[in-house]
Amino acid sequence: MEAIKKRLHPYLGKDLTIVIDDEIENLIMLDWDALSSGDLTDIYEYFMDDDCIDKVENEEWLPIGLLGLTHSPDSYAEMSHGGLLLLDLGVDEENPPVIRFYESEEAAIAKEFGALQITVMK
Repeated sequence: MEAIKKRLHPYLGKDLTIVIDDEIENLIMLDWDALSSGDLTDIYEYFMDDDCIDKVENEEWLPIGLLGLTHSPDSYAEMSHGGLLLLDLGVDEENPPVIRFYESEEAAIAKEFGALQITVMK
């Protein structure tokens, strides 16, 4: 798990884009362990359903990013979004596949984090 967090760290706090299915989306990378309770409440409420929450709380999935938001939102409430990126730790804890969770649907988008096409914007 620490190796995964090291790979995510360079992207925290930066304006990012990601290519998913040939579409470019804004990406806000998350430090899940460091989020405040208010941020967590917004993410649970606006990005997850009960099944997703169960997998996150059982540490099967690790949320790593929010899609489709502006970079630096004050609140996630009342905003449209492109879903949530998660690592599927239940499949492979060392090199977990990346899934997109959007409107109660999950889709594998990469075999592992390194396969993602993430760009740091200037």
